[in-house]
Amino acid sequence: RDATNYAWKLTLRERREGLLGAGERYRLPFDREWNQAAGLPTNAPSTEILGQRGNTFGRRTERWWSPMQPIPPDANFAGEEFEADRLLKLQPHLPKFRDDYVTTAPVATLGTNSLGLYHMPGNVSEWCMDQDLDGSHWARGAAWDTGEPSKLDKYQRWTKSAGEVSGGIGFRLVLVTA
Repeated sequence: RDATNYAWKLTLRERREGLLGAGERYRLPFDREWNQAAGLPTNAPSTEILGQRGNTFGRRTERWWSPMQPIPPDANFAGEEFEADRLLKLQPHLPKFRDDYVTTAPVATLGTNSLGLYHMPGNVSEWCMDQDLDGSHWARGAAWDTGEPSKLDKYQRWTKSAGEVSGGIGFRLVLVTA
């Protein structure tokens, strides 16, 4: 996997440059860590326990916003900006929502959450370390091309093969200290 290889190469480079100690390394977050970063309960079941495709914890849903309020301005989902693109306008998109980006937003251009993390509600889905029972990896969160309200659930998991490439999937790294 490219993200895992990148984390290892970054670890080696920063150790060589004296920026990381011997016991420190970068890696993808585990599902529970991603939950915490997104403001979800830390005791929510993790994918290694569930092992089920597309599981959103039964009927429990918690959207990135309240349906009674507008979507937060620091999100990057598929909105009315899709109307300007002849191909994207054919995809589902959220009515009465518009952000400034037809695809991904540059890093650190949208707001931060309470932990100071950028782009948790949207922009790209993010790879996690956890795997499904068949070896597929999980990506968490919604992306710039998510335009169906039912897919904006914070608990949503996307099962992806390790080699899958998409403009809607990215990653963030965790620094593990000894």
